[in-house]
Amino acid sequence: MMILKKLFLTKYYYIINKRKEITKFIFVGLLSTILNFITYKTIFEITNIIFIAYLMGSILGLINSYYFSKFWTFKYSRKDNKKMFLSYIIIHISGIGLSTLVTYASNSIFSNYILAWFFGAIFFSVYNYTNLKKYTFKDKS
Repeated sequence: MMILKKLFLTKYYYIINKRKEITKFIFVGLLSTILNFITYKTIFEITNIIFIAYLMGSILGLINSYYFSKFWTFKYSRKDNKKMFLSYIIIHISGIGLSTLVTYASNSIFSNYILAWFFGAIFFSVYNYTNLKKYTFKDKS
């Protein structure tokens, strides 16, 4: 009976901690997305160059996301920080490149830079979450 209770409590705490992690991940993502969009919109309105606007917004969002993800969402204190940061940067740079193409193509199809940004942002979010969770912030267990 004691083993079942311990097993149940362990599983219960795991689920609660995962919910907190996912909630924090979503919050950090929203904050980074807002920062990204404000930068994107401002630079696009000044330059009218979608590539530069998307790239600059993504880079600012990336920096914000990295620090909040590492120190608040996942609370990582791994000793291989260089390897983790390199993994994070590679995933984000490839995500920025691919989502920039999605944004550019969407703008070409719909002639609406805000709608194009949303398509790029959705692609970027799914791509990054999947790869960051799998390669950069994977569970230690």
